[in-house]
Amino acid sequence: MLFRSKSFGGYDKQSCLDAIDALNARIYELEKAFDDKNNGRQYRLSPKTVLPPLKKSFMGGFDCRDVDAYIGQLNETIGQLEESLINKV
Repeated sequence: MLFRSKSFGGYDKQSCLDAIDALNARIYELEKAFDDKNNGRQYRLSPKTVLPPLKKSFMGGFDCRDVDAYIGQLNETIGQLEESLINKV
């Protein structure tokens, strides 16, 4: 995913990257748990963490709409994986 940069305003770039890394780590963990469950292995999930709000940048950052859309997609993927994990018999 490419994010447009803003000269003034937007989200702090490091704050965005940290949030995206955390969400991708959760997706990886859920995919591994789903695979373990499908293969009859025990699995363990870490507790869900609540991400802090993204920091705003006044001197230039990532476009808020781009970041919000991508984070929304990641959260949707997480929700689908969690639902699949719960409903898998």
